[in-house]
Amino acid sequence: MAGFGASEGFGQASTVMDASSSVCASGSWVQAYANYLKQYAGDYAAAGDPLTYSGPENEANLSTSYDSMQLTPAQTASLIDVLGPTMAGSGTQVECCATEGWNYAQQYAAAIEADPTASADTAVFTSHGYTEAPTTPLSGWTKPAGETEWAFGNFGDFVRPGAVRIGTSTSDGNLTFDAFKNTNGTVGRGPEVRRRDTGAGFAPPRRRH
Repeated sequence: MAGFGASEGFGQASTVMDASSSVCASGSWVQAYANYLKQYAGDYAAAGDPLTYSGPENEANLSTSYDSMQLTPAQTASLIDVLGPTMAGSGTQVECCATEGWNYAQQYAAAIEADPTASADTAVFTSHGYTEAPTTPLSGWTKPAGETEWAFGNFGDFVRPGAVRIGTSTSDGNLTFDAFKNTNGTVGRGPEVRRRDTGAGFAPPRRRH
């Protein structure tokens, strides 16, 4: 079932799932996808690591040459109309939409706000900052909103619970990084991230002893 949600090998997910304004020969997979996300969160909870939020998409505005999930703002709101009620009572709230940048974020936030069910069931709005940084509030959006990206997940591999952030410095104005001292004395350094518009890459996080 995960393949239908992640669109692995299926091309455009909106067609596979039969989101609003799309057609799928085998019928709508939206409820099946919502059920999958609920079960996914339930599995984490059963393992003692409950999820606070679950998001149904990632950079759905972005058209790629590889299999990916592409949904319009209206399709996203239609998806949350099903996902929100499905996740109710699960202990995991809905977050959306991990758009590519803040310029796309406004479009998706407006579509959710215009849909009473989607608006009520979306706890927090998220976006990346690649095409535009989050420098202004989302017009009309009154709930929490913020920037997210994969780099934060990498901290967990090297920065352990109870770690204390320690000072860092760099002479490169396009580079940001952080360091933390773990309770066992090791120093975990987060990813060295360069601004995407410089064309430079990043260095993976690593642990120093």
